[in-house]
Amino acid sequence: GRPFVGTSGAELDSALISAGIQRGECYITNVIKFKPNHIDDLINFTGDRVLVSGEFKEQIAYLKDELTKFTGNIIIAVGTVAMYALTGIHGKILSRRGSVYTSTLVSGRKVIVVVHPSYILRNQWTQEGYIHHFFLILDMVRAKNESTFSQLRSPERRLRIMPTVSDIQAYVSNA
Repeated sequence: GRPFVGTSGAELDSALISAGIQRGECYITNVIKFKPNHIDDLINFTGDRVLVSGEFKEQIAYLKDELTKFTGNIIIAVGTVAMYALTGIHGKILSRRGSVYTSTLVSGRKVIVVVHPSYILRNQWTQEGYIHHFFLILDMVRAKNESTFSQLRSPERRLRIMPTVSDIQAYVSNA
């Protein structure tokens, strides 16, 4: 079936539109091509380990084949399972959302990690859900910007050790 339909699809579409992206401009797919009875039967995040079934590995092989045919510069990993499938990274997605990584599944592709719309919907009447709705839009804006070039660009960072009082004053006045 069509990926991201129903309320999760509407939330995703809303974020795309707010970021100036039409759904038709995107290639949208699922990591797992069927609805499992329990996702934990296919992939289970347990502490520092990830347990995956043979069936999950088959789905990853299908996904790799599918995405290899896709020519875009950026892949949006929607949710924890997609983050793991595309980057090999597991753990708390909330601390990784909006980050851009190099794909470990499809060579030469960038991956931006975003929170799954269902998480936002489960928390829609809370401050956290409200905030993550806007984070999803911001992450889609970043994805749109990242789509214009193929290389991974790390932000420039400057570290000043033991600044003087005048250094701090100059920094604050320029902020």
